[in-house]
Amino acid sequence: MSNRVYMAGLIVRDITFDVLSRYLDAAVARRRKVAIFFANANFVVRCQELKPALRGRPNVHIVPDGLGIDLASKALRGRPFRENLNGTDFVPRFLATRRRPLSIYLLGGTGEVVERTAATFAALPQIRVAGRRDGYSFHEREEGTIAEINAARPDVLLVALGNPLQEQWILDRMDRIDASVFLGVGALFDFVSGHKARAPVLVRRLRLEWIYRLALEPRRLLARYTVGILHFALVVARDRRPSGTAGEPR
Repeated sequence: MSNRVYMAGLIVRDITFDVLSRYLDAAVARRRKVAIFFANANFVVRCQELKPALRGRPNVHIVPDGLGIDLASKALRGRPFRENLNGTDFVPRFLATRRRPLSIYLLGGTGEVVERTAATFAALPQIRVAGRRDGYSFHEREEGTIAEINAARPDVLLVALGNPLQEQWILDRMDRIDASVFLGVGALFDFVSGHKARAPVLVRRLRLEWIYRLALEPRRLLARYTVGILHFALVVARDRRPSGTAGEPR
């Protein structure tokens, strides 16, 4: 993989869509386990507790998601990340551009949301949905769900449980699960299913989708985009390394 940026005790990869896509294709072809986490400012704050679990995990990678983490990169090393790899855009694009058949399993969301998401992805030319499980009932029969995933042997497991739960779940269980690529996708299913609306394309291109989402869900997101951003800035400022210094999470 490519350049590494040390940010608040986490290593964020500075890579492009094409590089990451080829890396995931190779993992699937070789049946090699890799996990990808999409880090926005909220992820960096809420996933600090994951740092010990990330030590010695060269097959787990964090990629940049959103304006806040881009601004932090500018502050830390004088330049932004090469691409914004937010999972809501990356995952559908990755699935839609595969040239070879790819099987996926969906875990998370409500029953209706995961069913509609599965139908949307199943309509893509090279994608086969090997199975799905909503994020509520699976907690009551987790072992059965894992057995079901292993029986399906998907190439890609999409886990939409919200962070840091989805990342911790993947780290704790990926060695037991017969899949190659593990993606922590947050609210992806809500958007793909139409349960929640995406911002207009122009708003997304201007990197202002957070304002659109705040306008739609002020009670849920106000603290994240005010106090949360300040917390993020403090965490990054408190735990930083000299410009250009790389290393693994502490």
